[in-house]
Amino acid sequence: MEGLGLAGEIFCMNLANFERPNAFQKTKFKVVAIFDRTKSWIDSNARTETGLIYFLVMFNIYEVHARSLRRDLATSKFGYDPTPLFQEKYNNSMTNLANEFNQFRRETKMGADVSALMTWKKRVEEELITLEEFRR
Repeated sequence: MEGLGLAGEIFCMNLANFERPNAFQKTKFKVVAIFDRTKSWIDSNARTETGLIYFLVMFNIYEVHARSLRRDLATSKFGYDPTPLFQEKYNNSMTNLANEFNQFRRETKMGADVSALMTWKKRVEEELITLEEFRR
């Protein structure tokens, strides 16, 4: 993708749904962070260790928010119809993810500020450890 001024980009998303076969069974939730390799790319001439760290931290931010949503869903009381509360929690999670993602890009200057990038890397890795119980 020449002429864009980008060395690469990754496409990630968080998907969530639930299943409740009937009113007498417990609601089962599924939340996944996805890295889409078919929509992600990196210029082989611009590939650097720092660039790869930038993209790894980016995906890990998605994983942190997936784990946080799993925790939130696991500790909530949904009542008879889980749909409205589930949708509210999912929407809040996506808003928080977008805000943190944009803050990460801004503070690291899209990965150009190596010091800021390493600070983010450490912080996000610590969050993943804190949320290890909600890995899957």
